[in-house]
Amino acid sequence: MTTASEMTEFVTLWDLIQQVNLSNSQDEIVWRWTAHGEYTAKSAYAIQFRGAYCSFDAQAIWKAQVWPLVHSWTSNLVPLPMTTDLQEWWWVSIHSVPKEKRRAVAAVMIYTCSNLWNERNRRIFQGVLSTPQRVFTMIKEEIALRQSACGAPVIN
Repeated sequence: MTTASEMTEFVTLWDLIQQVNLSNSQDEIVWRWTAHGEYTAKSAYAIQFRGAYCSFDAQAIWKAQVWPLVHSWTSNLVPLPMTTDLQEWWWVSIHSVPKEKRRAVAAVMIYTCSNLWNERNRRIFQGVLSTPQRVFTMIKEEIALRQSACGAPVIN
């Protein structure tokens, strides 16, 4: 040690070391990312990629609180999703209404699914959460914008 700052650093380090209590017991290393506490290459890869990709539950879109609002707004034209199979729900929804209303129902379903997916993306990538009422308002705004630009379909 040749300078005053080196001496100060040494004394500070010495004080910190004096506060450490060492025991006579055997050291134990526990890998906290496995149930048994042992390291595996598989667990290391799993933890390395955790958060690197989306683990979004696609089934959650059906549980969105927006569907009852859409169902009510369309006077029950768009049925509530009762199945987790999109294709089945789509087919049943389209074929349960008169032919002249199918285009309007399809448009509402598309805009609803699209806005729910966009809300999912905002939550995951931007950390921004909208209320179901706000998402519903965005759906109605998009449909109104399309109606003013292209005409049909009209939802009453």
